[in-house]
Amino acid sequence: MGINLYNFSKKKPYFTVSINDSTPDETICTIRNTVFDGADSFLIHLERMQEEYHNEHVLERIFAYAEDKPIMTLNYRPKKNRSLPMTI
Repeated sequence: MGINLYNFSKKKPYFTVSINDSTPDETICTIRNTVFDGADSFLIHLERMQEEYHNEHVLERIFAYAEDKPIMTLNYRPKKNRSLPMTI
């Protein structure tokens, strides 16, 4: 039988932390502090992190601190080309 990452029988709300830090060290610090506070999962905004850290080695280092809790990463595209027409 597989591991169930979601425990829907909890009596408290699911606590997901949204992380907007600009360096891996700041992100790891946030993860460590929020694990202590009872975080159940993490949402990491990669677009806020400096681009030099967008590589597999750095992400593996960050994920190691999540203690097997679910992680979702987002990387929104920058709004560089504002000349595109808006359609409604």
